[in-house]
Amino acid sequence: MRWRCTVTRRCQTNSIWVKNLPIPHCRGFTLVELLVVMVIATLAVALVLPGFANARTGMELKSGTRQLSSALRYARGLAIAEHREVAVILDVEDRSYQYSNEQRKHNLSPSLNFRLLTSEGEILDDQSGAIRFFPDGSSTGGQITLQANNSHHAINVNWLTGRVSVSE
Repeated sequence: MRWRCTVTRRCQTNSIWVKNLPIPHCRGFTLVELLVVMVIATLAVALVLPGFANARTGMELKSGTRQLSSALRYARGLAIAEHREVAVILDVEDRSYQYSNEQRKHNLSPSLNFRLLTSEGEILDDQSGAIRFFPDGSSTGGQITLQANNSHHAINVNWLTGRVSVSE
């Protein structure tokens, strides 16, 4: 059965109220059609949300890499500007780092794991080590690898020039 949309309105030709004049293109949606749209929207959201979780982890990895590489570049610049040695001390267990002249620790995201490869003289204990920068811009060198899920980024510090570079 097809419903007919009608309305009471004033006729243009005279001042009489007329009932049951058809309105062009007056059509609604049935309850079944609305339910089908709701089910499709729910399925689309359920399929898209896991992708956002992976994207978030990837953004945390990029953010952690930028944060740590900036900290190393800052330490190198500080060593050159103040004509003194500056070390960046990395704690693998706590996922944090600090400068040798500060007590404040800077934390990385808990979802990140990282590994430190540095010179033997800069290993402090089983969980921490340092990369030291000298007043001439050189450093003890090393590599920090950050990992989240199956992705990883490597931060390389050249021992001769102290240059900090990132590879994905």
